[in-house]
Amino acid sequence: MPRTSATEQRPMPTKRSISDRALRRWFPKRYIRKRMRWTEIEHREKLRAAESRNDRRSLEASHNFDMLDLEDWLTRIEDHQLITKAGRMDLSLDDIPEPQGGPDDTPGHWHTGDTGSRILYSDSRLALQKAIRERAPAYRKERREVYEFYSKIVRGVGGVLTGIGGTIIGIISVLKK
Repeated sequence: MPRTSATEQRPMPTKRSISDRALRRWFPKRYIRKRMRWTEIEHREKLRAAESRNDRRSLEASHNFDMLDLEDWLTRIEDHQLITKAGRMDLSLDDIPEPQGGPDDTPGHWHTGDTGSRILYSDSRLALQKAIRERAPAYRKERREVYEFYSKIVRGVGGVLTGIGGTIIGIISVLKK
């Protein structure tokens, strides 16, 4: 195994560990970023070991495809999280005007990424993020009002139960005498 400097991390092992599988399952964005770092390190080591120019070109092409795949995966996750957050705030992509694309672009908010995945156009993503930022203060106020309403109910029920408990204790003490 080649020696690595103190600042460089070890390349990702080919066999996935339990922690990698758990990271991929529960923290996919962190897993993707970790995978991207490992891919970069592996790529640098392979480039150092490459002997010919053709080997380096094929390594570059393979590396670029791997990185595009990981970037598309990360973007899909972030788009899904953004749309979920917008849905909680009663916002929709239908409320946002569709971006003006070129003649080759399909109309709508989605385009096909380099690896065939559906990704939001950057204009749509920015417009949705702006709508979320504008809606956030009102949404927080609504949520706070709901929490206050439920806390008033819980405090009221708690007070009634305390009163009933005190009354029962008083009745029991009177009846024992």
